[in-house]
Amino acid sequence: MNKFKIASLCVLSCIVGHSVYSMTDDVESNILNRAFVCKYSDDQEEETEVFLPKENWTPKEFMEELTKIQPIHVNLVEMNVSDYILDELLPYAHLIYGLYLSDNFFTDKSLEILQNFSELRFLGMENNSLNHPSLEHLLALTHLQHLDLTYNKIDPSELEAIRTKLEGVRVIF
Repeated sequence: MNKFKIASLCVLSCIVGHSVYSMTDDVESNILNRAFVCKYSDDQEEETEVFLPKENWTPKEFMEELTKIQPIHVNLVEMNVSDYILDELLPYAHLIYGLYLSDNFFTDKSLEILQNFSELRFLGMENNSLNHPSLEHLLALTHLQHLDLTYNKIDPSELEAIRTKLEGVRVIF
């Protein structure tokens, strides 16, 4: 059920994200204009408030409105993005509690950037290009509760080390 709901949100994300992004050239080119963004909840089944940016917002208004629904969950599933996109999210890192990056092209380098997302509770990185993720970077995510690394090319012994070191985190691989 949870995977079905997430898949539904992904479809909505693509529809909303692409329509918002294509509304005007005046909107600041911002990944959050293209991503599905909603209020974060520890209960992934709970309906939450969706963030829909308006085309005439200034960057300041954008941040003010985003702050009103914080903490947020950002869904970038199947957006054909990789590590570089995380740099665009860094100004919002303190607001992001959930980050769903599945079915993209993120590499081990992404974890170096993600260590700056210190408030993360949920990190979904299924089906990316992870090979040897650094435990050091994952350990910096002290609030992390859920980590999904399925469908990556990580050695099973490394996955077990991650699970052991990230005590209290539900690690799926």
